[in-house]
Parts: sequence; structure tokens; C-alpha cells
Amino acid sequence: MKPHIAIVTDRIIPAILAAGQAVRFGGDKLDQLCAGKRLGEWAVAAVEATGLPPGVIVTNRQVPHFANVASGWKTLQNDTPEAGISSSLRIMAEYVLHHDYSAALILLADMPLIPAGHLQDLCHKIPSATDYGGQRLGVPATLSRALLTECLELTGDRGAGPILSHNPYIRGVSIPSALLLDVDEPDDLMQAEQRIQDSTVRRP
Repeated sequence: MKPHIAIVTDRIIPAILAAGQAVRFGGDKLDQLCAGKRLGEWAVAAVEATGLPPGVIVTNRQVPHFANVASGWKTLQNDTPEAGISSSLRIMAEYVLHHDYSAALILLADMPLIPAGHLQDLCHKIPSATDYGGQRLGVPATLSRALLTECLELTGDRGAGPILSHNPYIRGVSIPSALLLDVDEPDDLMQAEQRIQDSTVRRP
């Protein structure tokens, strides 16, 4: 049974960023198998386990298969992924603001260890972001409309860092550092698979 999420879910839209070029991986990263699922499917599964409805997946020109088969999800194409992750955040923010959602839950498609419970915690108080060891805040994060408007001005490859770092009202939500693994290289994929298969890692 999926855990209940005690928030107004129809006004929070999940947004998975999946437009990276995977240069360090050698391309075609998000459709690689990882513990029985395509890498990008782990993010979709975590969102589904929260009880949130499907949202949007920002992809590059070549839409990965995991996004094509994600039931109910809408894909938004980023034609300039080489401009950095900020270009995907701008596309996502424009969509969310235009469709009058109250907030967006933002996560990356290459972080397969993020549990549904963490995403739920982020949605219970908005704005909030993942606490990376008390040193900085990052994604996954839940951004309000005001912060999404700031996303429209982002440039480069720092993502939402400039927004999260200067706002004292963003709540930090911590999880074990082992769950913050993002898959950049083939060795990372192997490590993620081992951690998922480890009985100490709880999955949605």
C-alpha cells in the first residue's frame, strides 16, 4: 500500500530533470538497467510511492525510453541542454507557473536512491530542500511559486544552488549521505545497484 501524504497533492507538481548529456557516462545513461529498473525509473517510482500525481519530465532532444513509458507523465523538451541544468529549470518553471501550480517538487533522474519518505518530508513544508551534510542545500527540493519565478533568471550549470543558498526561509531536510549518490559514471551505476540490493537501503 502506498503511504498517505497529508498535503494538497493536486497543487504540487513533481518535476524530474533528465536532460543531461551524460558525457562522463558515455551517453544513454538514464535507460541503463539498475537493480531491475532503468535508472530514470527509480525517480518515477519514488514519486509514485508518495501518492503525488504524475508530473513532468524535462528531457533533451532524444527522449529516454523511461520517460516515454512513464504513465501519465508529460515530457518537456530542452533543446539547449548544453547550456546547463539551469536551462531545464527554466523550462520546468515556465510550465509550472503557467499552469498555476502552487509548488514544484524537483528531483534528478540520476539519483536512484532517494526514498519516497524523503520526498514526502519535502512536501510537508514549502519551500524545503535536501540538506547535504549541513554545508549546503540541494535537490530534491520543493520550491514555491516565488522561488520558481527566480528560476527563470538562472544561467549556467549550478542548478538551483544560487536560489537555495541565499534564502533563509528554506527548510533543510536531511537524509543519510549514502542515499545522495548521483550516477555520473559507470562505476556510480554499479555502486547504486549494490546499495539498492543491500537490505539496509529502503526503497519505495
